[in-house]
Amino acid sequence: MIMILKTFNNINERMKKILTLFVALMLVIVAYAQANLLTTQLVVDLKEAGTLYDMLPDDQRPLITNLKIKGPINGTDVKCLREMMGKEDNLGSYNLSVKEDFVSSSETAESNLKILDLSEASIVEGGDAYGTILTGSPMNQTKAPLYSANNTIGSYMFSGCASLENLMLPSSVQVIESYALADCASLISITLPADLMAIPKGMLRGCESLEQFDVPSGVSEIGDFAFKGTGLKSFTFPEAITVITPMLSGAEKLEYIVIPSTVTSIKSNGMTGAFAGLKALKELRIPESVTGNLSDYMLSGCESLERLYIPSKAVLTWYTLRGMKTLSDMYVYSEMPQSLNTMFFQNSFNYKKTVLHVKKGCKAAYAAAYYWKDFKAIVEDADDESTGIASVLILDEKQPVSTYTLDGKRIVAPRQGVCINKYADGKVKKVLLRQR
Repeated sequence: MIMILKTFNNINERMKKILTLFVALMLVIVAYAQANLLTTQLVVDLKEAGTLYDMLPDDQRPLITNLKIKGPINGTDVKCLREMMGKEDNLGSYNLSVKEDFVSSSETAESNLKILDLSEASIVEGGDAYGTILTGSPMNQTKAPLYSANNTIGSYMFSGCASLENLMLPSSVQVIESYALADCASLISITLPADLMAIPKGMLRGCESLEQFDVPSGVSEIGDFAFKGTGLKSFTFPEAITVITPMLSGAEKLEYIVIPSTVTSIKSNGMTGAFAGLKALKELRIPESVTGNLSDYMLSGCESLERLYIPSKAVLTWYTLRGMKTLSDMYVYSEMPQSLNTMFFQNSFNYKKTVLHVKKGCKAAYAAAYYWKDFKAIVEDADDESTGIASVLILDEKQPVSTYTLDGKRIVAPRQGVCINKYADGKVKKVLLRQR
């Protein structure tokens, strides 16, 4: 027995030494590979679509970190690019039985490509499928190949590309399809075509490193969950948007939203409210242009919301305020209080701890109305102007999070004249506001 134990211990020690040597060898290989990465931009001018594999040898592809492609690219070329960014054939699964339904595959490949410039490339039809997607219910899934189409960033085309940090899309692209860039966890910058008209469902879902994103001014449609799970801190809707749906739902790091006066309606998608799941949102100003019923579950899961501005012609439904966690100040611009009942505040913030702000001369009406009278306090300091900011020209590049008069009094809605703006980064600046 003693001899057996000694023999086992000797074998165990030898295995430890072998394992240690193996780990050391792998570290040397990794260090060597990193030292030989191609860090300067490589420009490839394709004369014929489908030839990128031929232009980039197998041993060179894993070393490229910065790539610019000119000319036509098809599904075969996209497949090559996906491999260079850490994603192979299986893109993930799509469950038709649920609304927020795409799940990326966890399969990854060796990748170092971080910057991809396609600004002078064009997407064309043809070539191999750039990937496959599993469709159907979990119990009955089938593989569906995905092919390129002219001037189109196809569904899931660059989804799950682990190493991708900076992407410039072709200026000729006219359509981007659902989940085109979903779950690119390292993505920090993307340049879209200037004349893009629509952002699809789930386009940037799961891009957790993306903290800034400028929407082209002509975009008039944004699909649901387009920015879920991103790192965005602020978001400005383009003026071409007229209806807000759960476009931003699930953007948990979003703190500030700017809604232009072109927006006339805010709607939910089933039980998913327009701003549901925005855990870091601190303030929501709904402009006077919004009328009719507000979204059911509009602010469900908004754990940090401090101030809410309700325009004069908007209507609170029984479920508008469901799921809200807290609210310190609520600004209501309707001169007459809306009729409420207990349904409004079920599973919602404690309105008895919230200060209600109304327009001058309206306090008595609210103080006499059921539920409104039970707010912590009623103050007549809501400004008579629009709660939106689109009617004001701000001679400054960034949107402020709050505005003050020169003597330090906070302005609920912007008014013309010289005032002081405070920004999300803590900086303050004196600016001139004037009516358009």
